[in-house]
Amino acid sequence: MATGEIRGKATMNINDHEREKEIMWDLVNLHFTDLISDDQVEKIKESIAGILTDANEIRSAKLDDSFPLLNSYQPFRGDASE
Repeated sequence: MATGEIRGKATMNINDHEREKEIMWDLVNLHFTDLISDDQVEKIKESIAGILTDANEIRSAKLDDSFPLLNSYQPFRGDASE
């Protein structure tokens, strides 16, 4: 089985992440190779690699009790009476 079980939730293992990266590169090559230059393709690949790295860090992050709730701080929301 490709996924593991942790507390009843399916999780991706290392091989799944590597396959995810391969699929992303394949999609970049299919969609962009004939449309943009090789330099631009490389920049896109670097951007995607950064996004995947960030996503993996977010997936593995452990939040402590001091982390604010996502909806508790909304600096751009106006006062309800406005």
